[in-house]
Order: sequence, then C-alpha cells, then structure tokens
Amino acid sequence: AAAAERRREEAEARAASVEAERRRQYEARAAADERAAAAESAAALALASHERQAKERERKVAELERARAQATERERAQAAESERLRAHCSTLEAAAATLRRRLRDEAAEAEAALAAVRAEGEAAAAAAVAAPRDPREAVRGGGLAAVEREAFERRLADARAEVAALRAARAASVSASASPER
Repeated sequence: AAAAERRREEAEARAASVEAERRRQYEARAAADERAAAAESAAALALASHERQAKERERKVAELERARAQATERERAQAAESERLRAHCSTLEAAAATLRRRLRDEAAEAEAALAAVRAEGEAAAAAAVAAPRDPREAVRGGGLAAVEREAFERRLADARAEVAALRAARAASVSASASPER
C-alpha cells in the first residue's frame, strides 16, 4: 500500500510538473505573441507615419514646381512686354525722326519762299524807283506799284506766318522726342 501511495504521489508530481511546464510554455507563447503584435503595430504606425511624410513631401514638391512654372511664365510675359515696348519705342523714334526731317524740309522750303518773295519785293521796289517821271505815268505806275506792294506784303505776311508755325511745330516735336515719357 505504501508503494502504491508512493507511485500515486510520484504520478501526481509528474502530472503537476507536466502541467506547470505546459502553463509556462503557454505563457511564453502568449508573451511572444503579445511582443509580435506590439512590434507589428509599431511597424504599422511607423509605415503610416512614413507614408504621411512622403505625401507631405510630394505635396511640397508639387507646390514648388507650380510656383516655379508660374515664375517662369511671369518672366516670359515680362520679356515679351519689354520686347513690345522696345519695338514701340523704336517705332516712335523713327516716326519722330521722320517728322523732324519733314519739318526741317518744310521750314527750308518756307524760308526759300520767303527769300523769293523778298527778292520779288525788292525788284518791284527797284522798278518803282526807276519808273518814268511823267506825272501821268507816275499816277498810273503809282497805282500799280501800290497794288503790287499790297500783294507782296500779303505774301510776305503769309510766308512769315507759315515759317513761324513750322518753327513752333519743330520745337514741339523736338521737345516731345526729348521728354522722358518716350
């Protein structure tokens, strides 16, 4: 009976030992599973954070590229506007030069016409001085000379007015072409 009791106790001790080992292995597996789940969760969080950062970087890069494209477009538009203004200024300068030449030519023509009218007047005056002294001729000649002198003075006044107008126009043109608003 004592041997049977001892065998029973030994069997119970072995069963307890086996149970303890089984419990220890179960707890070890549970702890390992917990650690693996925590590691997996941490990896998932890190991956999500990395993806967020990558998306943010992509958004910033896209914004920078948009800003660079806009700046390039602005520069292109400014260059085109500068070129247009340069061409416009060249056109205005050419027009001003043409106008100045034309005014110079017209002023020279007007001065030549004035000189011709003066010469004509001087010739008429010389002819009147050299006219015959017969009183009848003098009356007739005097009337003719007065009419001619009147016509000469009218032409002279017209020519002087034209020269003055051309000089004023030329002065205005030179002043306009020299102004900074060109």
